[in-house]
Amino acid sequence: MAPLKKTKILVVEDCADLAELIQNQLEHIGLISSVATNGSQALHKALEEGPDLILLDIALPQISGLEVARRLKAGPSTRTIPILAVTGKVMKGDREKCLADGCDGYLAKPFLLEQLKGEIAKLLH
Repeated sequence: MAPLKKTKILVVEDCADLAELIQNQLEHIGLISSVATNGSQALHKALEEGPDLILLDIALPQISGLEVARRLKAGPSTRTIPILAVTGKVMKGDREKCLADGCDGYLAKPFLLEQLKGEIAKLLH
């Protein structure tokens, strides 16, 4: 994971405990992270911080994760930011819907840290 050091990741998760867990794990492996807890905050932080990657929950308050992904991919300064859907939406067709709406990868909850690290590495290389 050494080449990922100094990588900025925006964690978009409305469950405070899970957001803190993910953030702690990312920082443990040397990544820089910040957290947004709803769709509006996610859009604002993505524009303000210019992260290298966004970990995006789909079921969010205010603006859904899918709408956040669509807006980010439509924005000139955010369209190239890779988005990993990290979601509990695991019914048939949910993965395809996430990818069709602008997410570049998909990780179902619950997940193992190794799975998260693997998906991050895939999207950043």
